[in-house]
Amino acid sequence: MLGNLINICLFGDNINKATEIIVKLHKNQNEIIGIPDSLTIATFLDYCIEKNYFNELLKCIEYSLEVNYLELDDFISKIMTKMTLSPMQRAHLSKLVGTEHYVEIENKIEFVSS
Repeated sequence: MLGNLINICLFGDNINKATEIIVKLHKNQNEIIGIPDSLTIATFLDYCIEKNYFNELLKCIEYSLEVNYLELDDFISKIMTKMTLSPMQRAHLSKLVGTEHYVEIENKIEFVSS
């Protein structure tokens, strides 16, 4: 249900409310039953990538890490390939997902690209 609310917020171009839902899910996950499906999270990330909303994107990745979405590596790869990240943004993303894991994903992207 909260996933549907996220989609409605994105459809209405209200990234602030969509992000607020993600943050509430993250902070209150012990009180909320269930998680949004991975398609909702992918839609949120695509929206953030398209509009270049990096801070909102980080909040979603932080939540995704916490609940262990199976598609997490795909989410991170998409961010790394579809967004032009500044060195500071790369550092933030690397710190959030773990430097070793970030480098692993980066290497996979380079391998696939070559």
